[in-house]
Amino acid sequence: MIAGFGLALVDILLNVPGKIILNQKHVVSQEMLQIGGVVPTALIFLSRLGLDCNFHSAGTQDSLGKLISNFLSSEKVKFEPIKKNGETPTAAVVVEQSTGKRTGFYHLGAFVDLTVKDMDQIKFKPGSKFLLIDAHNFDCSQALAKKARSLGLTVLLDLGSYKKSAEKLIKEADVVFVPEAFCQAIAPGQDPAQVANKLQRQGPKICVVTMGESGSYVASRGQVFHQSAVKVKAIDTNGAGDVFMGAFTYGLAKNWPLPKTARFAAAAAAITCTKFGKIQAMPKSEEDIFNFLENSD
Repeated sequence: MIAGFGLALVDILLNVPGKIILNQKHVVSQEMLQIGGVVPTALIFLSRLGLDCNFHSAGTQDSLGKLISNFLSSEKVKFEPIKKNGETPTAAVVVEQSTGKRTGFYHLGAFVDLTVKDMDQIKFKPGSKFLLIDAHNFDCSQALAKKARSLGLTVLLDLGSYKKSAEKLIKEADVVFVPEAFCQAIAPGQDPAQVANKLQRQGPKICVVTMGESGSYVASRGQVFHQSAVKVKAIDTNGAGDVFMGAFTYGLAKNWPLPKTARFAAAAAAITCTKFGKIQAMPKSEEDIFNFLENSD
């Protein structure tokens, strides 16, 4: 069983044919509603590969809140909402069609109203082995991470965009995923391998610095190795990091060696970039990913 706690949003995904320029109107060639948030996306991936997953987050009663619940249900991820009044978190994600790169604007909505006391509602199912968390609500993530680790769960943390408070969460996790931009914020100009090693020494057993098309650095037990990205024509990079986290979790659940896990995660993330919309592009089986790797070598 894989548990997750974090921000869940409704993404309004827009595909723009030309270069995105401020103060100009842009024609949109495609639009889509999808679920957003690193933890729910990672859990959807894990569910597709056959693992039992349940997700905890703020649950609102408006139409967008019901949309999130329906998204998760359709992917066989059990949603256990902590009921809150207020707005469902939303994001507008704009994809530059020529490069596949994206920028986003998001609103945290009722998620920021969750408190440490609300975490008492979360009960881990028997047999739970992993907890996936993000850094969008520091107090709740910290409290839940401590609770999970006291019960023997492995805690995986995605740090996301740089926030000073997020640095304090590093010591609460067993595995931490650090985007390149976060590294640049805390250690400008430093080699990412050195940053990965330094952060791993703060407490986590594993630290992964993710660098998009430049691959990732994985640090564990004082050793660091580089995993190259798998080359694809990127159509939409939104969600690639989320799937990377899910695939890395899958490798750990299977007790694979770290190099095999990192390669598997890189391939899963690459596949997710090959179509517009991460839910449509996301791999559906372990076999799909290994077949993709064989054809990429």
